[in-house]
Amino acid sequence: MQLYKQQERENHHFLPALLVEDNVVCQMAIHSQLTYLGYQVYVVKTAKEAINLVSNKLYALILINLGLPDQPGETVIQAARDCNLNQSTPLIVCSTYIDKKKEDTCLALGADKVLTKPILTKLLVEAIEESLLKEDS
Repeated sequence: MQLYKQQERENHHFLPALLVEDNVVCQMAIHSQLTYLGYQVYVVKTAKEAINLVSNKLYALILINLGLPDQPGETVIQAARDCNLNQSTPLIVCSTYIDKKKEDTCLALGADKVLTKPILTKLLVEAIEESLLKEDS
């Protein structure tokens, strides 16, 4: 995360993050956290919108809710990992309820971390940093 903060100060701009979340309250909370951490947040409510964006734009971070209105969030994970642009982008799943089987499925599809909502900023920062460390190794 320190690297991202340093880049943000040097470049005087925010890093792009994609938030795939259909719940307005969760959107506002996570948007606020990500903005505080130095991201410019793009919010979409459906898997279809998210798949279109991850296929056409590079992001510094992707957060995905699993319970989307049109398709499961897992389809977005798969699309992000299948596309050249976001294959190594830190990708964090956030869901209200997640069991071990669902978590294992998300990780197998390419998610870096799975968090349960509500997400504390400290846990979000730790998840992002762990994802970045995986990327560097």
